[in-house]
Amino acid sequence: MNKKNIDKLLESLFAKTRLGIKPGLERSRILDQEISFPHKYYKNIHIAGTNGKGTVASILTSYLMEKGFKVGLYTSPHLNIFNERIRVNGEMISDDEIISIYELIEDKSEEIGATFFEITSTIAFQHFKNSGVDYAVIETGMGGRFDSTNIITPELSIITSISMDHEEYLGSSIKNIAKEKAGIIKKNGHCIYSATDTEVRYEIESIALKQDATTFNIVNSTEFHSHSRNGRLSFIINGVVINTPFIGKYQMENISIVLQTINRLFDGIDENILNKSLAKLKENTGYSSRIELISNEPIILRDVGHNPAAFQSLKDTISEAFPNQNFNIVFGVMHDKNIDDMIRIIKPICKKLILTQVGNERSMKVEILEEIAKKNRIDYISFKNSKEAYDYALELNEATLVCGSFYLIGEIFSD
Repeated sequence: MNKKNIDKLLESLFAKTRLGIKPGLERSRILDQEISFPHKYYKNIHIAGTNGKGTVASILTSYLMEKGFKVGLYTSPHLNIFNERIRVNGEMISDDEIISIYELIEDKSEEIGATFFEITSTIAFQHFKNSGVDYAVIETGMGGRFDSTNIITPELSIITSISMDHEEYLGSSIKNIAKEKAGIIKKNGHCIYSATDTEVRYEIESIALKQDATTFNIVNSTEFHSHSRNGRLSFIINGVVINTPFIGKYQMENISIVLQTINRLFDGIDENILNKSLAKLKENTGYSSRIELISNEPIILRDVGHNPAAFQSLKDTISEAFPNQNFNIVFGVMHDKNIDDMIRIIKPICKKLILTQVGNERSMKVEILEEIAKKNRIDYISFKNSKEAYDYALELNEATLVCGSFYLIGEIFSD
């Protein structure tokens, strides 16, 4: 295959993101029909939420794999290459397969003006059918109700923690955002979710009631207990300690969701399989960059959290795992984020803020980041090239944190 072909195709697909969001599922259903409803050939698990979707999807996928199933995983965005978004048993979709499937829907996609996510979701569904998966773990892109993945009828719907993000598209209140996320709950379905906020719980339960769906809020569960050991999270299940690769107690919520999901699917948890699936999480799913420690001397952490709620977890986790330690923070973010709050949250652990931007048209320009840093009275330096910003941090040879965006992590660590 000529590499120019895949480059040209992906360039064309990414260009469609500039057209913005088009609400509605009509185009997704048309593409689905065009290739004979591929998602009906396997069992689906559907995941929505503001934070934690990728973690829950990856742990669940790894567990299913270690249990002997063939599993498709669809997530977004990617860190380095598009193919990361679509995996079967950890193996990324090939360039040839992307082109082959796209050719099946190309004419219809152009005819109806399909969006980037509508096309890529269809490619994922067809690839999973071609691969003969038993399960597909499907992560929504941004919302839920009108997300391109919401044409499936899943075995189980999962809603992770909900907070303010993408207000431009999902609404300016937590109530509206919860309503959009809960749109993945299906008629007579089952939904596992995590919510302490009264409005969030009300919206999820109200929609579930209208759909005659059963729900389980893991916040109400007392079956699982956790503790931290040297900053790493461990779970105790019926007296058995399960060690994780994670730093920080905030992951307790995500793992609890997975455990309840496993209980629902298989009526019990195999602790040996769970331990193995956590140990092989990166190998099985490509999971990385969630408060990931990549160096001890000096300490270097990277994290893809990109909203205030994620930054609060990031700051709390680092403060607990590395007490009295300040960091030089390489920071780049997309322009549609609540940057003021993100910077305000990490200010207490920041020695120097190293501002930068990535080669993405949604990236916030460093000039605007500088104004926000000045307003927050935080010491900063700026670079328009993200790798130069990271090189500067390495030269300081001090504790470093790289955070703010999937795109930032992907660009800096692409080689």
